[in-house]
Amino acid sequence: MVKNHPATDQGPAPAASDLVIALSFETWDDIVRREHVRPPDRLIRHALSSGRLRRVLVANPWRSLPRAAGRRTLGRRSAPFPTNDTARLVRPMRLRRSDPPRLDSLRVSYRAYGRRLTREALRAGMQAPALLTYNPLHAAFGDHGGFRSVTYVGRDDWSAHHGHSAFAEVYQAAYDSISDRGLRVAAVSQQIIDRISPRGPSRVVPNGVDPQVWGGPPPAQDPLEAFLRPIGVYTGTVDERLSATALANAAPHFGSILLVGPEGDDTGRRLATTLSNVHMLPSMDQTRLAATVMAADVCLVPHVVSALTEAMSPLKVYEYLAAGRPVVATDLPPIRHIHPSIVLSSVEQFGQNSAHALARGPLDEDERQRFIDENSWAQRCDALLDLALSHD
Repeated sequence: MVKNHPATDQGPAPAASDLVIALSFETWDDIVRREHVRPPDRLIRHALSSGRLRRVLVANPWRSLPRAAGRRTLGRRSAPFPTNDTARLVRPMRLRRSDPPRLDSLRVSYRAYGRRLTREALRAGMQAPALLTYNPLHAAFGDHGGFRSVTYVGRDDWSAHHGHSAFAEVYQAAYDSISDRGLRVAAVSQQIIDRISPRGPSRVVPNGVDPQVWGGPPPAQDPLEAFLRPIGVYTGTVDERLSATALANAAPHFGSILLVGPEGDDTGRRLATTLSNVHMLPSMDQTRLAATVMAADVCLVPHVVSALTEAMSPLKVYEYLAAGRPVVATDLPPIRHIHPSIVLSSVEQFGQNSAHALARGPLDEDERQRFIDENSWAQRCDALLDLALSHD
């Protein structure tokens, strides 16, 4: 049975809508492996369980057919998808391993991708489905003739991302096309929306938190007892977004600084070599990560100031606050209005402001729970669905 859902400022969405969700760079296998922690993962989970949708089709990005065949030969199985009469996963394949760098080739590739999704939607029995895509190339160049509306969701400014620098001009051309086509745009920050300058409807939908993971009490046993206090914790990919200057200035104020997460480059190892109290810890599952953050004395966002970081909505900040921890962060636009307890800082003053955050201490329990309630993933996902499904 479809559940009733209250109207929002976008107007009530149809009670029985069909939706296609197209992923950008990661597949369903990646989502399962990382425990459904990122925004697309949360939207899929919400779409499948909220009762707002009649049918849901999830589409992987293009993947290489020869490489997929090789994985099967080696016995590597894909993660199961909860397929039923109302939910399906499609895994589009092509011969190429990666996107071509030329615009004309990209247009051909993503027109084909769009037509594939239209066929799969028809095969699934969808009726005038809406399309919500996280892939700017698909949004910009795809064939969208089979969809009643198209919404692009920007979770980073890919044109400024160091990991996609070879495609910077391509992504800027994609933003221009998204605007020219009048597509709907949701993004984690106003800065991304401003860079796209959409002509269609738009809204900011930042990251959120999972109350089931972050709403519980701190662990009974200190998971950080092996480290000298006070302890500062940074979570997330450790790469060139971290400011060595900010961490060097903060280091004298802590017994230990822990960098928790995958290594995107050699930034973490260089910092751990030059700063004796900086330690690298590997990625953790969600339960252990929440316990680690809750055990920290201060949580850190020592980012450099760049076009990329100025457009980010750091998931870690929401999780830090959901854990009730004091936070010191580089003063970046998307962070400024998350919560008044955050100590904003320049890179040069990061040490002094780390001391201020230590002195400020944690949120009280009522305030912590209120923050979780007001910033849940369910609310964020409903905001996306409101935009994608409205008839505006």
